Amino acid sequence: MAFINKSQVKAFPVALSVAGSKFTSEDNITGIIRAVVDRENYIISGANNEYEFVLHGYYFKIIYSAGSSDM
Repeated sequence: MAFINKSQVKAFPVALSVAGSKFTSEDNITGIIRAVVDRENYIISGANNEYEFVLHGYYFKIIYSAGSSDM
């Protein structure tokens, strides 16, 4: 029988663990989002100058007005 060293296993959330498994970190949250869908990048909506999409587990919402000059 083969055994796996516990240092090779990462889980989230785990209450009494070490190495960041019990913390709500950026990597843990984006990992949840990536695990829910079968694509890493996808568009949620895009209409009326409002765009929502996910890139590698990060959610973005852009509200664009043609007259704005924020650059």
